[in-house]
Amino acid sequence: MSRSLIYKFTLFLMVSLGASFAAQALECYKNGTNETNGVVRESVSIGPVKIPANVPIGTRLWTSERISIQAYCWAYPNVPDGEKVYFHPSQYINQPRLPPGIGIGFIDQNGIDRGTIEQLGQLDIESGNYAYVGENNPLNGLRTFTFQVYLRKTADIAIGPVGIDQIAAFQLDGFYGINAKPNVNYQYILTDLSNIEIIPCAASIEINPPAGVDFGEIRAWSAGDGKVAEKDFSIVATKNGSCDGGFKLNANFELKADGHSSLADETGINIGNGATLRITDNTNPKSIKFNKIDSFTDMTSQSVVSKNYTASLWANGEGVEGPFNTTLILRVNYL
Repeated sequence: MSRSLIYKFTLFLMVSLGASFAAQALECYKNGTNETNGVVRESVSIGPVKIPANVPIGTRLWTSERISIQAYCWAYPNVPDGEKVYFHPSQYINQPRLPPGIGIGFIDQNGIDRGTIEQLGQLDIESGNYAYVGENNPLNGLRTFTFQVYLRKTADIAIGPVGIDQIAAFQLDGFYGINAKPNVNYQYILTDLSNIEIIPCAASIEINPPAGVDFGEIRAWSAGDGKVAEKDFSIVATKNGSCDGGFKLNANFELKADGHSSLADETGINIGNGATLRITDNTNPKSIKFNKIDSFTDMTSQSVVSKNYTASLWANGEGVEGPFNTTLILRVNYL
């Protein structure tokens, strides 16, 4: 039985600061081009979060949804060739620290876990070789940056308060380091950290069947054929340890990038073979919204909870012959 807070199931079908002159080389604004019309500080509450103290080191404790922002960035004239944009973690921007044992981590636009701030330097987040040059360069414009942030257990955690209420998880800035000019670069700030409660118990999650949901061989279909296959599976949560107040769990069924699967809509995944995958929660009847955090179960007064689901395939085109698979990651947050 897995003890991690990250569960997978397959549905078959550089650090360099450079020259000192460049310490203020880039400005980045969300939804705008300057200090007047752009956003540089975005505060996001993590809500009431409980952190189990007894889970293994390396366990992810809380994960945000996948976030996309539109930002406009430009380089100062003293960098005539322009700059690319980087994520600069909180350790670069003189932020308070979380208590020992808890680190902030990043997942990039490709769904790759880039590690926690203890491991990271600045992160290259551009998908190409584009460099921002000058405030009024006609090539500049709003560009999309996609990311997730998370909290991970990096060492033993003491039971007690976190000690801070907010922290800027990162700042958008240039290759040459942090801009010396304040309030001109977008920061993503986690707030309400004082609401975090560190608890002495946890939950383990088991997915049945453990090897994934195998639809087997499916007859050929056409675009208008509706549902072409379905299979049931279950998820079992078991409380480990002693908690007087217990806890609730939220969950995110997150699509893992695989090159052929993509979101068709909030409740459907186009798996690339003429079919759309959908999942229904049969315990609390509803369609699962992928890449969205939603309520999972309340373990305040229960030691074991079993939830039943149905995975179904719906025709969206002519069926393509051959094996196909899609992987979802079930991320669980405590609250």
